[in-house]
Amino acid sequence: KIPKHKKTPIAFIKEYYFDYMDKQATAGAPLPTKSNWTKRKAQYDKSYFRNYLIPFIQENRIGWNDFNFKNMEAFVDYMRGKGLSDRSIQIKKGSFNLMFREAIKYELMFDLPKYPKLHDAPKKHGIRITAYGRATDEMIMDLIKYCQENDTTWQRHLRLNWLWILIDTGIRPFSKSPFTFDDLITTDDGILFWRKEKFGEYRAQGGAETKKALLNLRTMYLSRGIQPKHILSNPDGSKALTVDTYLRKAVNAVWGKRTDIDGRKYKAYSIRKWHINKCKNKLGEPPDNVANRVGHSLATLLEYYADPSDVEYSRPKGLTDSIKEKKGAISKLA
Repeated sequence: KIPKHKKTPIAFIKEYYFDYMDKQATAGAPLPTKSNWTKRKAQYDKSYFRNYLIPFIQENRIGWNDFNFKNMEAFVDYMRGKGLSDRSIQIKKGSFNLMFREAIKYELMFDLPKYPKLHDAPKKHGIRITAYGRATDEMIMDLIKYCQENDTTWQRHLRLNWLWILIDTGIRPFSKSPFTFDDLITTDDGILFWRKEKFGEYRAQGGAETKKALLNLRTMYLSRGIQPKHILSNPDGSKALTVDTYLRKAVNAVWGKRTDIDGRKYKAYSIRKWHINKCKNKLGEPPDNVANRVGHSLATLLEYYADPSDVEYSRPKGLTDSIKEKKGAISKLA
């Protein structure tokens, strides 16, 4: 007489486990990884289930007894087919296993599923080889200069102000994601807005440069007699859909085919990587704060975005002074 909400994996996930995650997040309950549940983690995990595990279960009619190695191998291939790297799959695997552990408690299954081997990209100089290169201050300045000098059309003006927003907030360079004036919350210190992307939703933060870019865009729209809903809009008020293409052309024109010392390419994502490292390494913002406002888990931010080579030289001075003093005293005594 198994309760209805535990008869199938999908029922268990939707009718029990989602609510369970929310309660764990509210309580800040501990996780097996020595960290704690948070509302952000619960939010991310729900998106993993909705986007990957639930559709896979539905397509293959998976029951509690079907989480065998063959099906888990097919599940990994399914996620790879959705464009996920093995590193991303590894992260999601941990979230799925938390659900499986909860199912084991209720004797719906009796062991964690076994996955095929996941190939983790090697590191070099402390960063995954598969990551993008981190732009330098000089590269960012060169990109701004190029976009300012080529600010000759409507779309290029959109590109310039979008670039400033990316630099100032560190959000992902997806101009097609929902981004409207209604989303903005103005504060004394800057701008807040909820950013919804395919990876989940998070609250981004912008400062003076974001405010300035938004004012520039409003002024341009008013000069055309329009007050569009979308922050990036065409002259007729419709949502602009080509800003990413224009930004990519600018990145290619300025940075070309350059790579970092280990061969990592520079893309629009390199702007985001510059922002994260600048705030964490040079301006001293706590890593968990940075992760929260750019929409990443702390583990992913440290794994793929944090650049150890960008950390300030921190070796203390006078390390051997006390030893030298003792050595001198011993020589004098002799």
